[in-house]
Amino acid sequence: MTDVAAKLLGERCSSRDRATLSYVFAAQRLLRPALQLHMPLVVTPETYHSNSTFVGVVLRMLGCAALES
Repeated sequence: MTDVAAKLLGERCSSRDRATLSYVFAAQRLLRPALQLHMPLVVTPETYHSNSTFVGVVLRMLGCAALES
């Protein structure tokens, strides 16, 4: 991902910018585990059903014909 961002910046991307990009993307990879330690995700039958119903409604609204019954 760092390479993609560097390519988007083109010639304006200095070595210092590349270092900053690598730190930003490294921090992004560390954020998810830190959030899981602070607020762990617990899946219960109720939350699974609620989330799957929500996803189904959203997909139907987006026009996913495979979900039409």
